[in-house]
Amino acid sequence: MEAREEYKHVDIQTVDIINAYTDVKITKKHTEDGHMSMCAGMKGLIEEGRLEGRKEGREEGLEAGENKVLKLLKLLKPDSKEFDKALNGTSADRKRLYKKYNIID
Repeated sequence: MEAREEYKHVDIQTVDIINAYTDVKITKKHTEDGHMSMCAGMKGLIEEGRLEGRKEGREEGLEAGENKVLKLLKLLKPDSKEFDKALNGTSADRKRLYKKYNIID
């Protein structure tokens, strides 16, 4: 879909109004003579959303990983070899323990 020519380059005031009324923050990095490329602005907005999503995904992944380890440690005897592997072993060691104790499939 091709953008209409009049929407490709808009003045900075228009971008400010769009940002204010829509609570969207289109970045104004691509300014030229008081105008900016809306395509570039929207691409920047999309990229910011992707970065935010990745950050949230990492945080959720870390929390899920911590919960798995805690669940495993609660099931193991503190002085056992398995407990030591859960704490000091490799990722593969922990994965085997997760499967053995039905923490993951």
